[in-house]
Amino acid sequence: MTECASVTYDNLGHATIARLHRFPKWKSYLLTERRELVEQVASTGSWAAKELLGLKIEDEFPRMKDDQLADRFFLGDIDTLRAIRSGYS
Repeated sequence: MTECASVTYDNLGHATIARLHRFPKWKSYLLTERRELVEQVASTGSWAAKELLGLKIEDEFPRMKDDQLADRFFLGDIDTLRAIRSGYS
């Protein structure tokens, strides 16, 4: 579901990376200077981030844990993350 993905998926990061195919200098910059950001977006399930890292879309990538998701999207409130996510399942 879109709503559930919005609780655990970095849509802004994914959309930004997905649009970089026309900008090789930005892709190179991200991989050399900010690779950890690309890996963070990949860990939320972004196929564009995995592709930028040289992986296939179907390749497994370690998923972000609940405490990391809570820090990223809910100011560290893991109970809110879990409550909202469970409401969509």
